[in-house]
Amino acid sequence: MKKLVILSVILGIAVAGWIGFRFMMEAPLYRPGSVRAAEIDLSLVEVDESTWRVKATDAANADAAASPIDLHVFSSGEGPNVIVVHGGPGIPFESAPPGLARLESEFRFVYYDQRGCGRSSRPIDGFEGRNRWKHIQRLEGTLGMGAQIADIERIRRHLGDERVRLVGHSFGGLIAALYAAEFPERVASLVLVAPADVLVMPAPNDGAFGAIRERLPSDRHAAFDAFLDRYLDLGSIFDKTEADLIELDREFASYWLAASGVDDVPPAGIGGGWMARALYFSLGKRHDWRDALRSVEAPAVVIHGSNDVSPRAGSERYVAALPNARLVEIDDCGHFPFVESPEHFAAIVGDALRLDSVETKQ
Repeated sequence: MKKLVILSVILGIAVAGWIGFRFMMEAPLYRPGSVRAAEIDLSLVEVDESTWRVKATDAANADAAASPIDLHVFSSGEGPNVIVVHGGPGIPFESAPPGLARLESEFRFVYYDQRGCGRSSRPIDGFEGRNRWKHIQRLEGTLGMGAQIADIERIRRHLGDERVRLVGHSFGGLIAALYAAEFPERVASLVLVAPADVLVMPAPNDGAFGAIRERLPSDRHAAFDAFLDRYLDLGSIFDKTEADLIELDREFASYWLAASGVDDVPPAGIGGGWMARALYFSLGKRHDWRDALRSVEAPAVVIHGSNDVSPRAGSERYVAALPNARLVEIDDCGHFPFVESPEHFAAIVGDALRLDSVETKQ
């Protein structure tokens, strides 16, 4: 049952693309502070029970003629709002994970599928022509880091919260942390669960790809190396379709699961497709975003599983950068503590969400 829950909640493809960014330009396309500085509309234009619509004609969407972006949203629980930022990139929560469900008597958890994945709009299927830079700019403007951060601010404004509680898992931990850096006065508390080890690039020791290879049986090394050559080759990326990229994500997930000791096959159609590639372009090959996090005064907790494929050092970098952060490690737990150790996870997160940044300053 645990294997199925892990697959249905999130496959942890956050490690996809964490190292081997040899195919990207040196500088990242995303710059911390760019969302706050941009003069864009951060409102939602239409809202019903499960679909919240975002205008297309703003700087978070490079193609002004594109259709509006629909975000699929669901919530569970009663109490102060908590925005949950899923990982992947591009693997949403289909239902409330056990570790958060245990807190629904105190908090209302707001889950959403990030633009470009899941049940939200996937505005790009493929590209025509050979203008790579134009294609990259469209990806970044439509689905990149700035667009994802802007959507969190839109959700906060619609909820009507002066300050919001945030929980981010895996790659969603990076997105949540960068949102807090853009809008530090809007964050009451921050929980980062196994945050992606891409706060600084390039990641040391070949990052998560190196960790995955080390955990795979030696007879799979050659196949994994050949797969990485295909996965990390952007020479022909703009000849691919969304379906092509999702199949690559699914193949990567099979290696990640094997390295994690989960003997299962990822379901078809899983992955972030173009949304994931947009975020990789946002990261670029070299950046150091630790200074941006120093403006976040809200209390923060970083949760790391002792058996996680992702290295503890990555979580420690977030703790060192955030002024009011602490690291909590859960023993005998991997990348999914909300499934693997739900009671312990709920106790840690509940304590963190009850904190308030105003109270901690007094």
